[in-house]
Amino acid sequence: MKYHITQNGRQLGELDETQIQEMLGSGQLSPQDLGWRDGMGGWEPLSRIFPYHVGPAGMAVPGGYGTGGGQELADRGVRLLAVLADSGMALVAMLPAFTLVMQMIKVEAALKQSGDEGNAELTEMMESMNYTGPIIAGVLLLALMIANLYFLATRGQTLGKMVCKIKIVDMAGQNPGFVKAFLLRSVVPGIIGAVPFLGPFFSLADPLFIFREDRRCLHDLIAGTKVVTAPKQG
Repeated sequence: MKYHITQNGRQLGELDETQIQEMLGSGQLSPQDLGWRDGMGGWEPLSRIFPYHVGPAGMAVPGGYGTGGGQELADRGVRLLAVLADSGMALVAMLPAFTLVMQMIKVEAALKQSGDEGNAELTEMMESMNYTGPIIAGVLLLALMIANLYFLATRGQTLGKMVCKIKIVDMAGQNPGFVKAFLLRSVVPGIIGAVPFLGPFFSLADPLFIFREDRRCLHDLIAGTKVVTAPKQG
């Protein structure tokens, strides 16, 4: 069975399965190069057409590893660290808002007091409440969200992923763009997660799918993406 092969936008002609396996093994072809044959819906990366290929050392290598030019799948632990880094940044941005929380705690304590003196103290405390902290927190969170959306659309990375040197790519190893990197990976799963009964099961299964051999969570399957190492950024 022969496949049409495209490498870096250049047509290589038709190659049979044996030729493709040999070229993958020698490094002449990358798992991210595209293939197509009659009956297929469209062009797909060779890593999907041939889930296993023979690497240069003669060992079977799962698609997404090896000769991908920096396209090695991101380590599961590093992906977790990236999530924690993003969460930590959001938490730091929210810290100024905690000043208002502390004030509200004091107001609640005053509510437990009785008598005119307590009411006067409560009124004074409410009038002196400072909303500067929440405003600062809102600005910081908005700036963080804009930065993450921009880098997701242009580089397939959040700030946390940048710190951990990993990135999101489509199955051809290219920048997934805003729709795949954010809308399909975050918004759509968020909507599914909010569906009664289905949502809890989806939310539990989504991260567990990372233990698949291709390390693709459910949101990756929905978006047609994967997470790979990103040692360098241009």
